[in-house]
Parts: sequence; structure tokens; C-alpha cells
Amino acid sequence: MADLTTVNSEPILVFSARAREVLSPHIDALGQWFELRCDEAPYFLFNLTRVVDVLDQQRCVFSYYSDGGIMHIKEFAFHPELVKDELLFKVPQRRGSFNLATDRFKGLVEQHGLTGFRFDKVWSDELQIVVPAPIPEIPPAPRTPVIGPLEPAAVVLLGRWQAAGMQLLGQSEGTSAEAIVHAIDEYIDRWQDEETGQPIDPATVDALAALWGGQMVRRFDWRWCQLDKHRAVSAPDGSLMMLPWAYVHACFDQVDLDCAIALAVNMLAAGRIPPQQPGGYVDVMQRVAHIVPKR
Repeated sequence: MADLTTVNSEPILVFSARAREVLSPHIDALGQWFELRCDEAPYFLFNLTRVVDVLDQQRCVFSYYSDGGIMHIKEFAFHPELVKDELLFKVPQRRGSFNLATDRFKGLVEQHGLTGFRFDKVWSDELQIVVPAPIPEIPPAPRTPVIGPLEPAAVVLLGRWQAAGMQLLGQSEGTSAEAIVHAIDEYIDRWQDEETGQPIDPATVDALAALWGGQMVRRFDWRWCQLDKHRAVSAPDGSLMMLPWAYVHACFDQVDLDCAIALAVNMLAAGRIPPQQPGGYVDVMQRVAHIVPKR
């Protein structure tokens, strides 16, 4: 197995025992190690806590929330004299799950022949700043899911949940499906950024998930269904599907998860999701991710 992997496709750093042995002398002071239970081999999650204010904000390109808070960093720029001695770090403007590294870290990985790493360059000047991430592994062949109609209780409540979602987001009847989905994405982003540590109200999950699924029905003529034990919405031929409740729950439970709801809908609308075999029920949300994470 590779020396760098991930958990549930999330952008977190999970190292092999060999990688920990190599990297520990250099990064122990930058975060915390947690041993994971893994049948194949010992693996260790590294929670990076090193946060440094090294962005050259005059040269960065940001997108903002309506209240002026930073939503995304579209283009990075750094102060070379402040970042030159760093190894692995985050920035306070979007700390979330955005792990950044310098050439020094990349050199350590290459010097010791550690496997499974890719480095996505976000800035280059006197030195490079990269995002360390695992090389995706080929997933196992999916098993055949059990498909059925949505459970009766959910059918009865769908309209109520969707109305609650529209009210929560301040949306009106004539708003486009894309705009509503963007508002859902932005609501989740904002909640993740606040990092209150408080559990989300289940009614909010119901409202957002039902509203998201409803826009898939409205925009793409998808269908509500029950997939195994999950409420789902799928393409008419069963080639693609989404699990709104499971995904929205995951975004609220794991604030480092980079929400890609709006991106998925935009890619579907633009025809950028590759065709899949009818009846395969491929989860769209496992096929999309921002090239540069929002945080």
C-alpha cells in the first residue's frame, strides 16, 4: 500500500508507518498523530495544526461571502521571506482542510522514495508552494445496490422539508435550480467555516437534503428512490445517483470535507460527467472535487 492515503476520499493526511518514521523528526512539532485501525497495515492520521500568516493578500485573488468574509482563495500569493523556512502549514484565512507544503517537504518525500504522493502547485516564485495529496486508487468493483421506492414517511414529508429549505435559505418560488443549489453549497461552507463545534439540527439536514434532491428532479428529471438504506435521487436510467442526506450529514459532521454540491450540479448541466452504464447507480459526489479545495 502507498505511504500516503486518505479516509473516505477526504483531503486529510494519512501516512504509513514508514512515512511516519521518515517524517516525524521534521513535522512532529507541526501537528498531532493519531493511529488508525486498519486491517492491511498500520496507518497514522496527521492533524496539521501549524497555522502561519504568510499570504500576500494584496496579490491573492479571493471570492467573498455577502458579509465580506473570504469564501475561496482563487489565486495564491505568498511572502517568500515569511514562508521560506516553513515545511507543512495552513493559512488563517482558510485553514479548514487546506494543507500546504513547500519544496522542502516535497524534497523529503522524494529523497526517501515515499509513494502515493502527488503535489498540486498553487504558487511559484523563489520556491514552490504545493498541496500534498494522495494519488487516487482504483476503486473496487461496485456491488449491485438494492433499489426501491422512497419510504412512505419521506414521501409525505418531502414537500414540507423542501419548503423549510427555501425559507432557511431565503429563496423564492421562481429561483433557478442552479441558484438554489449554490445557496445550499454556500450555507454549508459558511457553517463549516464558523466551526462552532455544535451538532447540526437534524431538521436542517432534512431541509437542505430534500431541497437539493428536489432541484435534481426539477432540473434533470431525476427520480426519488431508496438505495439500500439511503434516500437517494437518480437519473431515469439509473446510471447516476446522489445520496443527499448522507452527503449533507457528512459535510456537517466533518467540517474539513470540501462541499462540492454546486460543482456537481454545474458539471451535470455542462455535460462534463462521463456517461455511465444504465443501472450502475454511480454516485456523482464520489466523482467530483474542486481542483483547488475551497479551504
